[in-house]
Amino acid sequence: MRSAKLKLLIISSEPLYPGYTIGSTFELSQAQIISSFSAVAILSVSPQTTLLPVLKEKMGLSKGRVGHVMPGFSVFLRSFFGGHGTARKHQIEGVEVFEGLNVAIKSSPEFNTGLSSWVKAGWAAYEKYVSENGPPDLIHAHGRFLNAGVLALEIFKKHKIKYIYTEHSTFYQRGIAPIESKGVLSNVIQNAGASTFVSVGLLRKVEEFLGENLEHALIARNALDRLFESPVNRTSRNAESPFLVCIASLDEKKGIDVLIRAYNQTFKKDRPKLYICGEGKMRESLSQLIDSFGLKEEIYLLGNQSKKEIINLLDNCAYFVLPSIVETFGVVVIEALARGCPVVATRSGGPEFILDESNSILTEPGDIEGLSGALIKMMDSMSRFDRNKIRENALGRFGSAAFAEEISRIYNIVLQ
Repeated sequence: MRSAKLKLLIISSEPLYPGYTIGSTFELSQAQIISSFSAVAILSVSPQTTLLPVLKEKMGLSKGRVGHVMPGFSVFLRSFFGGHGTARKHQIEGVEVFEGLNVAIKSSPEFNTGLSSWVKAGWAAYEKYVSENGPPDLIHAHGRFLNAGVLALEIFKKHKIKYIYTEHSTFYQRGIAPIESKGVLSNVIQNAGASTFVSVGLLRKVEEFLGENLEHALIARNALDRLFESPVNRTSRNAESPFLVCIASLDEKKGIDVLIRAYNQTFKKDRPKLYICGEGKMRESLSQLIDSFGLKEEIYLLGNQSKKEIINLLDNCAYFVLPSIVETFGVVVIEALARGCPVVATRSGGPEFILDESNSILTEPGDIEGLSGALIKMMDSMSRFDRNKIRENALGRFGSAAFAEEISRIYNIVLQ
């Protein structure tokens, strides 16, 4: 890389603060791996619905936060009306996180208004990072959706600090990317030292949205959290009472309602339990759907679970299911593979680029009949899947060593 340790700033488009890490879990996992060869920190922005948290932060009154000296009144006014707002610092799972507070005095559905407010808060976090660490050597911006890339572009234009832009967002596959974002996205990509995408499927959708061929784009797969590389610990309960696991947010794009309907259609007796990990706005309607089928004793909505609890479930399940309508990659798929789990998944834009016949059965998104057939086929053919080989192959492709080698190669290209 360089004789001195690379100073890297990762910018997340999602919030990240103590007590809430799920939004930026990809960036956090990658930062922990990258820390082996760089001095890495993460910049994030969190929305605030009122001014109170910011006022407390300005006056050093935030409990459990990094306090600030009471600013003079002129400094206080400049920070709100002429500056970039405020920021605070955290240590999260061994990584320094600089969090900007995004306060929009007026809420607006307009793309440009929301983006401007986010970037303003991002500048506050960036200035706090620089005040403590000096400018970074390189920025790695993760777009989910776009915000991080716009901030990285602004920093590049002002301070000439190179950046990499990685796209994760499902907006392009779902057809909901605002048309007015097209020029912004194109500008971010054109000025990036490297533009990377987490799957070929996502790259093709972004090219379709922009109406141009991104011939210099790279595929940079998401990293496996290092916890999933720990030794597998299977117990006898798998054989005694087989169960299935699904890990997904409870929203429309994950197809959990399709899974529940397929399960009800597939298993009529000796039903394996189905544990669904995750939270979201569809929880109540999914619970009602489970009740309507009389499956309260078979299907469990467990809510968000810790990584250790998820590992325990994966180690002991019969197989893993991901019924998504749309995915850009599918980190939960590589987590399941890393624990040796066979997978039933949909060709939803990401999993089909990860899975093959040696570790999975694939079906089409939203197809209840197809998913039902895949569920029963997997249950009937479990013996043909070698869990040890599934795990070994996953660690070789997606483990921390593989990711570190791939991302350091990209960083070297940009810094040359």
